[in-house]
Amino acid sequence: MWSYIARRVAVMPLLLLGVVTAAFIISRTIPANPLVTLVGERGLGNPEVVKAAKARWGLDKAVPEQYVLYVRNLARGDMGVSFHTRNTVRKDLTDRFPATIELTLTAMLIGVSGGLGLGVIAARRQNKAADHVARFFALVGSSLPVFWAGLVLLFILYARLSWLPGPGRLDSRTIPPVHYTGLYTVDALI
Repeated sequence: MWSYIARRVAVMPLLLLGVVTAAFIISRTIPANPLVTLVGERGLGNPEVVKAAKARWGLDKAVPEQYVLYVRNLARGDMGVSFHTRNTVRKDLTDRFPATIELTLTAMLIGVSGGLGLGVIAARRQNKAADHVARFFALVGSSLPVFWAGLVLLFILYARLSWLPGPGRLDSRTIPPVHYTGLYTVDALI
């Protein structure tokens, strides 16, 4: 058992390097131009602005040199600046981490309790209508992509039926609870 864990831990750095390399290659092969986000449509017409932006973000270097710089920065914990929010990526991740934890725990609670409930029903009423319905929901739940199921549920439960609040952690008119942990559910209970 310990040798298996040791082998897995030893392979982790190679796996991380593979993921980082794949992310770098994908980001370089998509047809989008990052300069449009950096300088805007108008700025693309100004060669000095384009040259300054390329120098600032290292886009004027060769691709292998960009890769080495990318890996070196990641190893130091520098994930760069978000072009969208203009914050550091570390700050954006830190700000959104509590929401991710809250969403994950809620999804696990719903998934485990729903799965156990359906499993008990299916086991108790084997080969009856309830068993078939439980198997159908299990099949649909495991077959549908999560993002698609989320969009469909959002459309039905929010847009059509108005049973649940819309996207986001809180309604836009709701004042967030006092910040203790960053988890709105826990903060509201405190």
